[in-house]
Amino acid sequence: MKTATLLGATSGAKFTLEPDWFVLTDGTAHTVPALLGGKKPKDPGKVKVFIDHETPCGSEKVAAHQKALVSFAREQGCELSNGYGIAYQLMLDKAIRPGQLVVHCGDFGSIYAAAGALALKLSPEEMAQAMVNGEISLTVPEAVCLELLGELRSPACGKDAALSALKLLGSQAAGRLLLVCGGGLNSLTGSERLAFFQLLSACGCAAVLTAPEAKADALQLDLSAVVPMVSPAEDFSAAVPAAELPEKAVSAVFIGGCSQGRIEDIRAAAALCKGKRVQRKVRVTVAFASTEVYVQAANEGLIDTLLDAGAVVMNQGCSACYAHSQGLVDLKDTVLSAGSRPCPDCLGSGKNVETWLCSAATAMSSALTGHICPAE
Repeated sequence: MKTATLLGATSGAKFTLEPDWFVLTDGTAHTVPALLGGKKPKDPGKVKVFIDHETPCGSEKVAAHQKALVSFAREQGCELSNGYGIAYQLMLDKAIRPGQLVVHCGDFGSIYAAAGALALKLSPEEMAQAMVNGEISLTVPEAVCLELLGELRSPACGKDAALSALKLLGSQAAGRLLLVCGGGLNSLTGSERLAFFQLLSACGCAAVLTAPEAKADALQLDLSAVVPMVSPAEDFSAAVPAAELPEKAVSAVFIGGCSQGRIEDIRAAAALCKGKRVQRKVRVTVAFASTEVYVQAANEGLIDTLLDAGAVVMNQGCSACYAHSQGLVDLKDTVLSAGSRPCPDCLGSGKNVETWLCSAATAMSSALTGHICPAE
């Protein structure tokens, strides 16, 4: 098991490891096929290709990127998922097993730690080489430990715990191996666990793993003290309780993505807006982490509730959290997002729009009032 190898190693130790999965997406790895230079993957069965970042495609440029990946998958016999949802969620639903090693080019591989797996981020050039060789070289970084205590109390959720953890960690985990442990970890539900781990990569750590016990110098986060949080997207260490933020009007709200696009998140948002209407000055978009979530939301009547409340229901995929053609705003807008962060050229090409991050519940509560506020 690759995770056990790292947990038992000292910092500075060097290993050569064979990844269990090589993950390519249209948003982060569309250049990999060309970088292979005509060489073939050593084991195409380990390579999974996802069209998930911008679905449906919004430009000829993106269409070319996606076509290159689709053609590569078909020519090499790699499994292709075209428009069925976000790679992280689909891998967790259908492929990831405890102890496995995933290599990818994205920013939120920490989510795989929720399933006991290890994810390492590679550049497209490194990914191409690793696919041909079937292995990677790893030097174990120094570790920092985060111990979770207590249990979450409503209305706080896994996303709030993640924002609280990032504020606590600050820059201490940058470039290091982040170990998460403690009784509080076992108290998290499946969806809370995913939401918590998904965002931890934002602390700049090299990788995230769950550990059996805490180190003597572990940082401690009491989950019972966590409250609904909001964070300026450019600085997670500046996260604050939503109830303490001076009244701030919002004009665009996004709910979804690999952070808050699971069925539990959609249920939370729909429960808040049932029988109500979002403010007319606020545009609300909701997207789903996978096709399965989309269908389940429809079967439960959640989509009807969201539409009745005035939300715009999008298709499954990264949607406005990444796509360069969805959810566009301008410099006069203030965005509240239950996604992961604003990406370059997203929400409006070249614009630095004020964006705050929060949970799905806080996002919908704020859409109903017109300003940032937590759900009660």
